[in-house]
Amino acid sequence: MFSAYFESSAFRDNPFVFRSEMNILLERDIGIAGEKGTVLTPPEGAAVITRLENCPWSATGLSLEARIDGERIQGRDWTWLPNGILRQGKAGNWQAKTLTMLPPGRNGCILCIEFTNISDTPLEAPLQITVGGGLASYPAHVWGFDVVPHSGYLHFASLTTDRFDKGKGTYLKAIGHSHNVAGEPYAETDPMCIIGCTEPDMSWFANAELLETTRTVKPGESWQVAVCAVLGGQTDDLVREAEEMMADPEKELEAAFAWLKKDTERIFAGLPHFTSDNPALNALYYRSLVTYCLNRWENPNYYTTPFYSTGSVTGGCMCSYLWDYAGGIMLHPLVDSETNKKMIRSFLHVDLCKSFAILPLDGAPTGPWYHINQEKVLGMIYYQVLLNGDTAFLEEVVDGRTILEWALFHAGVGDDLSKPAVLMDYGDGGKSHLELRREYLGYVYKGVMPDLNARRYRNFLFAYAISVMGGKPEPILLERAAELKKLLPELWDDEAGWYDFIWKGERQKRYTVQMYKFLSSGVIDKPVQEKLIAHLNDTEFLSRYGLHSISKLDPAYDQIDIDNGGGGICTLFTMQVVLQLYEIGYEEMASDILSRVLWWGTRLPYMGDSCAANMLMQRVDTPLQAGISSVSCAQTIVFGVCGIHVRSDGSVYIKPPKVFPAGELELKDVKIRGLCFSVEIRGGKFTVRQGEEAVTKDLGESLELLPPVQAAK
Repeated sequence: MFSAYFESSAFRDNPFVFRSEMNILLERDIGIAGEKGTVLTPPEGAAVITRLENCPWSATGLSLEARIDGERIQGRDWTWLPNGILRQGKAGNWQAKTLTMLPPGRNGCILCIEFTNISDTPLEAPLQITVGGGLASYPAHVWGFDVVPHSGYLHFASLTTDRFDKGKGTYLKAIGHSHNVAGEPYAETDPMCIIGCTEPDMSWFANAELLETTRTVKPGESWQVAVCAVLGGQTDDLVREAEEMMADPEKELEAAFAWLKKDTERIFAGLPHFTSDNPALNALYYRSLVTYCLNRWENPNYYTTPFYSTGSVTGGCMCSYLWDYAGGIMLHPLVDSETNKKMIRSFLHVDLCKSFAILPLDGAPTGPWYHINQEKVLGMIYYQVLLNGDTAFLEEVVDGRTILEWALFHAGVGDDLSKPAVLMDYGDGGKSHLELRREYLGYVYKGVMPDLNARRYRNFLFAYAISVMGGKPEPILLERAAELKKLLPELWDDEAGWYDFIWKGERQKRYTVQMYKFLSSGVIDKPVQEKLIAHLNDTEFLSRYGLHSISKLDPAYDQIDIDNGGGGICTLFTMQVVLQLYEIGYEEMASDILSRVLWWGTRLPYMGDSCAANMLMQRVDTPLQAGISSVSCAQTIVFGVCGIHVRSDGSVYIKPPKVFPAGELELKDVKIRGLCFSVEIRGGKFTVRQGEEAVTKDLGESLELLPPVQAAK
């Protein structure tokens, strides 16, 4: 029936495929995502699915498992794709293969199972499908960072079981609860879940929550069964949907594989392909891009589609954090320009001085002010126009201001351009910057913070460049940047080679990786750069498996507080530092740090919030297990390792570094500002190809490509 799909070419050829042999991600966090929702697929049970999410409906507590002859199918190995997972296992005299997928347009998943009798005699064995857990729907404000609350326990003895009217098989219907802000149920919006199965003669043992049937299978023969779980509202015709899925499981699998092929092609219609003689570097490139599949939603319940969320597979982080989405600040305009503009408009619509994210159902703001919001939204506007030449975007109006006017507004947040420049005191609100766990012990980073003040310099440069691209230059922005640059040395301690922060009138130091976020902005000169970079050593910031977010010598270091507190680092931060090191010519250090984290691409199916630096481990105490900001790895390879730079006039100059974690490489079909070119590096030289033309130069030299209009002249 569907065994051919177990051998789909996608499991060999799709660039995002991942095999279990090298996996270090906790099995509880392994899942898949589709157009509308997600489901967890823990491989230790080859026929288990849990936590089905289809925002705003949630089956966080759902647990569904198929057993043969009373046994769990113990998983042995698995092969993962963004929207499907092939698992293999064994139970007694039965060999089993299972394929779980999220078909496009559907409100749930399909689980296809093939049991093979590997004994020498016919076997009569029961098939049992256990169903447990609960259902709920939640209002917009709940779908933020955390996984939605556990949807409770729903005793499935109260469920109804029936046969499909026209198709084959049996189904269960479950009704859950909906919750408004006060947590009171509203029956008219109660969620519903349908569990369907292709077996027509299954009996329902209510008290044990079991669907059961029995069949005799000859030696060497197989028994194929399909199960589906669909989740939605009372008004949805979920029974019909489940019936369609069970009537033709092959059609559902075909559609799911076709969707993956199309979505992969969508991504690489805008982004280049990458190859090198270092397989780990190749893996990092493609692994980082998988969240362009996992975190992009076509869910009609969202306030806008497509929508990019911060997380996905665990059902958590369904909102969109500005800081995290901006991790792909230079790739989003290339891979999904129209959606990127839509996301920028959404972020400008909410008050970025009072919030840090937008919610998926209503686009409303959530969270406190993150002080890097202004840097992020300015950068998003800048690169959207720079990489596409779309200056008309700056004239679009959001809530009474043009995009250009919004850029000028955000450049001046916390400043008064009519007065002399000052170093900004962020007060107690600084706790939202690093969110250090050891703050209760007195280890703070607040008040007049050097990194945030230094990054204001780049904000003014972003805003000025945007004003020039919009045809309305604002020289005062450059003047303000210059004034700010003169003030920053007030916080510098030359003996320590580090910046102080001032909190309650006292100068203190916090050895945070944030000090490396302004290396290439121009706000500091080479002597300061050198002293900061000198701290990037194995005693302070580096370990075998990466870069630490806080120095190992800082008393604020906390192994558990991985993202900003020391044990490791937010994956995005490492790539920001590597890219800036390449930009200012510290190629050996950039390549060294990048080499330490190549394991991210070979040991994880997707990258989440943070990874440890002193062990092979993705952060476990977070629902953010597939972060959109992971695309920053590919971004760093394109613009850092391959040395691609774009000017505001649309020209591109290419100057690859001499040092990178490979011997030779090729970046094929880069598409920027109407240009299409490839870059090859080998033997100490680089070659740029445009169509049939090719130019080769020595590494260390540069090559300029003019935009098509200028080239024609």
